[in-house]
Amino acid sequence: MKFITFMNSTTGRSSRIIAGLILIFAGLIPGKAWIVISIVGLVPFVAGIANKCILTPLTHNTPSNR
Repeated sequence: MKFITFMNSTTGRSSRIIAGLILIFAGLIPGKAWIVISIVGLVPFVAGIANKCILTPLTHNTPSNR
């Protein structure tokens, strides 16, 4: 799967971190009701920082299968 290969690359990792930060800050700007968006944004942010793609196990694909 090309998407999984991309998400396991350095560019994919960077995009996960950026997407997570965007969601975190977008959720904090409007107020308390939007805090759920910030919490959801933590998932791609932490996954990017840890260099783990959460989609890889869901598709039964391993980084070595790239």
